[in-house]
Amino acid sequence: MGQSLASRSLSEASAREPALIDALASGCVVEYSKLTVEQLAATENPRYTIRAELLRELVLGRSGERLDPLGVRVHGARITGMLDLTHVPAAVGIELRGCVFERPVLMVSARLPWLTLAGSQLCALDCDGLQVDGDVLLGDGFTATGQSDYGAVRLLGAHVKGQLNLNGARLTNETGPALIGDGLHVDGDVFGGGFIATGHGELGAVRLPGAHIVGQLNFNGAELANQAGPALIGDGLHVDGGLVLAEGFIASGHYERGAVRLPGAHISGQLNLAGATLVNPAGPALIGDHLEVDGGVFLDGFTATGHGEDGVVRLPDAHITGQLNLDRAELTNAAGAAFIGDHLRVDSDMFAEGLTASGHSQDGAVRLADAHISGQLNLSHAKLTNQAGRALIGDHLQVDSDMFAEGLTATGHSQDGAVRLADAHISGQLNLSHAQLTNPAGPVLDLEDAEAKHLFLPAQVICPHAAAKTSRCAAPAHQLTLCGLTYASLHAVDWREWLHLIIHHTRAYRPQPYHQLAAALRASGHESAAREVLVCQQQDLRRRGDIGGPLGKGAHWLWGALAGYGYRSSRAVVALVLALMIAAGLGIAAGHTSLGPGRYVTAHTSQAQNPGSPCSLVEQIGVGIDRSVPLTPARIGNRCDFDTSSPAGEAFTVSTWALQALVWTLAALAIAGYVGLIRKASAPG
Repeated sequence: MGQSLASRSLSEASAREPALIDALASGCVVEYSKLTVEQLAATENPRYTIRAELLRELVLGRSGERLDPLGVRVHGARITGMLDLTHVPAAVGIELRGCVFERPVLMVSARLPWLTLAGSQLCALDCDGLQVDGDVLLGDGFTATGQSDYGAVRLLGAHVKGQLNLNGARLTNETGPALIGDGLHVDGDVFGGGFIATGHGELGAVRLPGAHIVGQLNFNGAELANQAGPALIGDGLHVDGGLVLAEGFIASGHYERGAVRLPGAHISGQLNLAGATLVNPAGPALIGDHLEVDGGVFLDGFTATGHGEDGVVRLPDAHITGQLNLDRAELTNAAGAAFIGDHLRVDSDMFAEGLTASGHSQDGAVRLADAHISGQLNLSHAKLTNQAGRALIGDHLQVDSDMFAEGLTATGHSQDGAVRLADAHISGQLNLSHAQLTNPAGPVLDLEDAEAKHLFLPAQVICPHAAAKTSRCAAPAHQLTLCGLTYASLHAVDWREWLHLIIHHTRAYRPQPYHQLAAALRASGHESAAREVLVCQQQDLRRRGDIGGPLGKGAHWLWGALAGYGYRSSRAVVALVLALMIAAGLGIAAGHTSLGPGRYVTAHTSQAQNPGSPCSLVEQIGVGIDRSVPLTPARIGNRCDFDTSSPAGEAFTVSTWALQALVWTLAALAIAGYVGLIRKASAPG
């Protein structure tokens, strides 16, 4: 039966076909022409033609000749008819290089030792379920043009045990995907350097959802385009090697759910998009929700433009075992966030030095809320801009090393701050030196309940034109939110400079920033400076806090003036000594105030030997002290006292009452102040 079929095939063959069969039997490459594929497509010369049916018979081994193990190797031929190898278990491999196919090629569920169509041109290639024991080479100018949503090249569920090579291939489909590789399994590498794929529609230009690449997936310099959907769909993609989309890789999509989609993908190596360009005027440029990368993610020099509230680059809940590098990347979104990394986890460093991120959203230009960076976070010289909200959101951000933001330029427009790091935890240094923070709608920096080991935030960040560290500046007030911020020390920042920021540039009076600064100063042995900070706290309380009406504020002012709010108790002692001197002076003045001939306000009482006679100078001083300072009475009043029957005597008596009240107050303040100092000195930490 096989021999009769072979005879029938040969009888239908052209005069060149026997020579072709003989050549293949000897392992030779049959070169039909040296024409380009464009020339082959234009010619109808039968000299360059091979029937697709003959190729099928050869692959099936029904030609009557035993083919060489090198397989069917034909270059530069025009293939007429449809090459249908559906379910064919080929005995030898196929190499049809630089050929032109008049009709689609079908290899559904076929099994081949290897497949080469490099440099060939066809309208469609259907390889769903194809199994290839070796390599599949579709590069070197391979061209496929589809005209339906069925796809130009289909590798749905295919299994390639070698490499899949698409270097320089050009796939085009005006009504559907260019490449469909759902569930594709490649045991080797996938190469697509210079690969060009143009598709149309929501199914994407290149589809690889659920695919598994054991080696590397490398699309360096590839260009993927889709004006009505995503450029690359890699949902659930698994790559055991690296995913490389760098060195001029361009992806242009138009889809609200992303131009390049990698949600739930797992990259065991690195993800490299360095220098790539992604554009999507209808949604995110890159979607990596729940992405897992066991190596580093490199987006340095990366350019991405997106549109909408879902951001430009999305990495929420992603887990990156290596570093995340965004150095010099440019992210732009006129209607939403630029970078969304909520709950992002990076087990190494995150570099974003020189990053330019421009967003327009209440949710921020760069979002790192609840993110965890195990190494350092470097935003030095980054430029973050958002005219509709915050420039940087880092609520609950955790950085296990340092956070560098030297030279950061952040422009926001939000009541919650241009840079918001509320409840953030920085295990090392938080460095904002030379940063330029701008927010016409509220504070420039929100550090509420944040924690840093070393804080480096010079006043020049808030007062860029200040000539000296402690000088006042004309910057608007209420530029900082610091309540709850904790730190072990101020790194390279003068404490007076930091105190100036607390007093003049916080949103509202809060005691905690003062207490924190005082604690840091005490820890470094600067007790007197700590007391000065706490005095300033009380002054700010009177200025911006709630201590009642004018009477309460007056009493508070008096407490500060007389005892330094308990932190300058020596003032009360000095005032007490001064009160004693005033009391003595009152006694002397009364002893020299005449009430008539031989009579004075201070005179001997009826218990003295000469009642009504003038008192001595010592007795006058004793009367003043007895009347004004009842703490240690001298008992002079039994022999010498004020004559209260006269108006002058009554006036002196009332004066001593007022002085007595002041003395009691001063004594209480002095005692309370020293007790407070003892308690503070003995308190732990």
